[in-house]
Amino acid sequence: IYKFEGDLLAKTKPGDAAMQYEQAVLFDPNSVVAYIKEALVYETINSKTSIDYLNKAVALQPEYKIAYKYLGRIYTQNGFYPEAIEAYKKFFDGGDSTVEDIKLYVQANYFTQQYDAAKELLVKGLAMQPNDFILNRLSMYTYNELKDYSNALSSAEKFFSIPLPKEVNYIIQDYMAYGNILSESGKKLEAIEQFKKAIELDPSKIELNKEIAGILANEDMNIEAADFYKKYIELKGEAAEAADFNQLARYYNYAGSALIADPENAENVAKGTEYLKEADKYFGIVAERVPDSYLGYYQRAQVNARMDPNTEQGLAKPYYEKAVEVSLSKEDPNKRVLEEAYQYLSYYYYLQFDKSKKAEDKALVKEYSEKLLEINPDNANGKALFEFASGK
Repeated sequence: IYKFEGDLLAKTKPGDAAMQYEQAVLFDPNSVVAYIKEALVYETINSKTSIDYLNKAVALQPEYKIAYKYLGRIYTQNGFYPEAIEAYKKFFDGGDSTVEDIKLYVQANYFTQQYDAAKELLVKGLAMQPNDFILNRLSMYTYNELKDYSNALSSAEKFFSIPLPKEVNYIIQDYMAYGNILSESGKKLEAIEQFKKAIELDPSKIELNKEIAGILANEDMNIEAADFYKKYIELKGEAAEAADFNQLARYYNYAGSALIADPENAENVAKGTEYLKEADKYFGIVAERVPDSYLGYYQRAQVNARMDPNTEQGLAKPYYEKAVEVSLSKEDPNKRVLEEAYQYLSYYYYLQFDKSKKAEDKALVKEYSEKLLEINPDNANGKALFEFASGK
């Protein structure tokens, strides 16, 4: 009678229902059903109490599979995924599972990175209910994590073709997963559209711009990556750090360097030069913000050297000089930076002497080539320039 009264009260007065189930337990301490019913009353009120009651039921009757079903459900809903998996293993041994059970079991496996196990369950669940919204979402996520992009793309197309259930909307992760799948499948422009949808869904999540930039950069879409990263910096405002500007500059640098690699293509060279100018601008901000680091100056030197491949204008000269100055001020100067800078400067003055025939230019060739050989005695360019400047 107490269990019956508890059932009548469970939906409207859960506190009173719990008292009735407690009476049932007092009347019969071995009533597994009473413990389970009491656990379900507490499921959304106090998950720990609910789990405790279910464990009492399991202790009394380990073969009573339904207790494991509810344990798995409560553990999953509260993020205790390893415990959920252990409970579901015992429940699923009984073979009497529903699609809802499978969905929760898939989630527990997915969130513990057990993607192969999740995939097996998804096959079973989708065979039972092919158009289930959650199962298709999890299928897209799982194949994406498994890097099985062929099946991931099929799953994504199926997922987005299913009409949205009532009071359900797409979430950021849906668009991010689909964008990554499209990108990995060679559909890069389509991928960008999905990433934009993710940002539109919640513009306050400015880190998404940074995350998307990284994904695009991995696909050698550096200008597109720069666009997203630039937006990230704009939204970050005063909180933007030197490292942020450095990363943005690198994207422009990669894009520009790729385009000027073919000097016969004037259009690409012009466009690439514009990108390199942007890289130079943002590396300049790095140098301003961290003036005691050689990094900003050194990267500006490299970018300007690319824009002046024949060293005719000496665009990189002031930045290599500054990189040397800052590096030498450190207890342990960066020898790689010094070697590159000395090689550039000695060659620059060699070209200047070739035009001017001034003794001071030749003296600087000797000075910098000597420094270069001190860093690396085997540097072939250093040897040749030193021999020239020494008159040997």
